[in-house]
Amino acid sequence: MAAFKRLPAHSTKKKDSITLAQLDCLVRDNASASVSLMNIRTVTAALLAFATFLRFDELISLRASDIFFNKDNYINIFIESSKTDQYRDRAWMPVAKSGKPTYPVIMLRRYFFMTGFDWTMAVFVP
Repeated sequence: MAAFKRLPAHSTKKKDSITLAQLDCLVRDNASASVSLMNIRTVTAALLAFATFLRFDELISLRASDIFFNKDNYINIFIESSKTDQYRDRAWMPVAKSGKPTYPVIMLRRYFFMTGFDWTMAVFVP
C-alpha cells in the first residue's frame, strides 16, 4: 500500500505574511522628503494593498478615477473586477482613517501630488 501513496515533486513553502511593523519600517525608510517618486509609488502600493487586501492584478488595474477622496480624510476605492467576485457585482472598498504612518491615504495624496496625475491613467503601472 505504501507504493500507492503519491509523493510531491517538491515541498511546498508558504509565504510569510507581511506585518504592520514591516510596513512601518518601509514607510520610515522610504518615505522621507527627499525620496524618489519610484520609492513613493512602491510604498503607496504596498500600503494600499495591505489596507484593502488587494491582489496584484486588482492593484495594477486601479485607475485614478476609481479612487474617491472623502472630506473626512478617508477613501473609497471602486474595484471593477476581482478574482473573488464570482457574480461580477463590483465593489466599493472603504479605507478607514487612522493616525498611523501606515495610513495609505496620506501617501496616496503625496503620490498624486508628485506625479500631477491625469484622472484617467492607471495608478500603478508596472
